Amino acid sequence: MNDLIANRALLAHTATTLVVDEADQMLDMGFIEDVDRLASSMAEKLQMLVFSATVPEKLQPFLKKYMNNPRHVHVTPETQAAERVDHRLVPVRHRDKIGVLKETISGLTPYLAIVFANTKEQADLIANALAEEGLLVDRLHGGLPPRERKKVMKRVEDLSIQYLVATDLAARGIDIKGVSHIINFEFPSDLDFYIHRVGRTARAGADGIAISLYESEDEAACAKLVKRGIKFIFVEWKQGDWVEVKAPVGAGRMKHKPEQQNDKTDKPKEQQTEARTGGKAKAKPKKVKPAYKRKARTANEKRKKRESRVRSRNSK
Repeated sequence: MNDLIANRALLAHTATTLVVDEADQMLDMGFIEDVDRLASSMAEKLQMLVFSATVPEKLQPFLKKYMNNPRHVHVTPETQAAERVDHRLVPVRHRDKIGVLKETISGLTPYLAIVFANTKEQADLIANALAEEGLLVDRLHGGLPPRERKKVMKRVEDLSIQYLVATDLAARGIDIKGVSHIINFEFPSDLDFYIHRVGRTARAGADGIAISLYESEDEAACAKLVKRGIKFIFVEWKQGDWVEVKAPVGAGRMKHKPEQQNDKTDKPKEQQTEARTGGKAKAKPKKVKPAYKRKARTANEKRKKRESRVRSRNSK
């Protein structure tokens, strides 16, 4: 659009409304300056609508430049993640992670799978490794020039590839249809992106599978996702079949645990007694008569005096 404006092919000064989608992604990818240049060439009385999953502090100067007393609307989704997604974890167990990825992919027959990595360098490494296996694979990340990204998307639409290795650029803002599998080579540092990633599948009533390679350092991230309602199972591809396996040591925090009740406050007295005594009736303590201890002490002193007198007589 800036090129069209520079060539006087687009009269931006006549436009009074600008919609900026995925604003935080624009900022992260370094495009916010281009948007700024575009907005500055538009009408003086400009209505701007900005959509973003998060509003980073670095985005505030841009917003304040074009917005005067903006109205903020926060939308909370009804569900954190698509309901028809099957969330699976594949333990790496100190093995070569690329090797585990290849083994995992050998047990899949996706219509279209997206393999997510956190950096463009990691995405290139994965794409090259899968290409060596003879798979129909391509890559999509912010390091590609716009024209190359368009070519990749065209190959996706033409079903020329079966595996798309991508960074979180593809998780938001790009509509990729027909995704049957999501594979997380690594968990994102911002767990909201896990929701965005798996949201690429199980659309329009279809089912989807999200597979994540699990390492011990991912325990805390998985535990937080469990608290957000996501249920994981551990699986492995063994002898030509997917089998459910036990959770690795240390993954206990990922299980759903019922809230513990306070025995003293949350249960009726009958249940409290049963919990303490194993269901058996507990004998009531005997009543102690008034001044019992004082009388017992006096009687004991008298007994000692009598014994002392007897010993004295016997010694004579």
